[in-house]
Amino acid sequence: MSTSAGFGTFVYNQGGLTATSQTVSGLSQGTIYYWRVNATNSTGTSGWSTVWAFTTQSSPPPCGTSYAAASSFSLDQVAISDAHGHSQSLFIDNEARPLMNRVGIINDQMPPEPQAGAFSVRFQADRFVEHVPADRTTVTIPILIRDASFPITLSWNFHAENAVTYWLVHHGGQGTQLGDSGSTQIEDHGNGNSGNGNTVVTLQANSVDPCLPQKTAHSGAAPEVIGAKPSVYSLDENYPNPFNPSTEVRYTLPEDAHLTLKIYDVLGREVTTLVDEFEHAGYKSVTFDGTNFASGLYFYRLHAKGKFTDTKKMMLVK
Repeated sequence: MSTSAGFGTFVYNQGGLTATSQTVSGLSQGTIYYWRVNATNSTGTSGWSTVWAFTTQSSPPPCGTSYAAASSFSLDQVAISDAHGHSQSLFIDNEARPLMNRVGIINDQMPPEPQAGAFSVRFQADRFVEHVPADRTTVTIPILIRDASFPITLSWNFHAENAVTYWLVHHGGQGTQLGDSGSTQIEDHGNGNSGNGNTVVTLQANSVDPCLPQKTAHSGAAPEVIGAKPSVYSLDENYPNPFNPSTEVRYTLPEDAHLTLKIYDVLGREVTTLVDEFEHAGYKSVTFDGTNFASGLYFYRLHAKGKFTDTKKMMLVK
């Protein structure tokens, strides 16, 4: 069990289990945990299972009318910025915890769109604040972007007390669960659907009533992927790049395969192995921590024997 989808570190790692369930204590509140299992018998040891995940309960919030969000700073926020420095922030609330002021819920309608050629970002519903029902229903939240210069950066800052879980939906329908805060770049061919100066970035979200906390906010198959399996092998550019001290490497497997993902220095010497195991098909990610490595150029190489090999470079700057 790990807080990392790539299992770079462990919070629980136990062999020799004979039961079909296991109790694990000492977990942190409001945290995503990933887990997987394999089995051993007289004929050998199996590969790892599909990765599953659950999110532990956040600290119980105060309830009642005083728990309404006092300002936009209490809401979940997403921001879109482009290569020319244009930026727009949008907000999302849990319907059980709406944004209030002294006279009630604010008027959150956006003004009319600017003239053609001007940067514009808005929810499809044409409002600053989008709403997520507090009944575990998954809703789709399209963000419409017009006349932006690529690459586009999507950043976010979510509050655990709002009890909303988010996914970024990639091109092709797959999704990646978003943490409490972070950012990602969207290329012209990437997470959005672009054309005629317009791009659509899609989020999905579900929530519970924050005054009725559950034991887990979300559980099930590991939330990096929602949807069909990828159709091809691929190795993405790491992000961020340059980086300090860590960066994320994503790759796709269209079929189950044994693969390696290794890091090399500029002299071609192997410095560490991030992955060396059998993995199931899907959209994958692993984090490289460069804390103990010197600044400089490194190469990372994904290899599935007889099927796929690709190498890309990354820059560690301290």
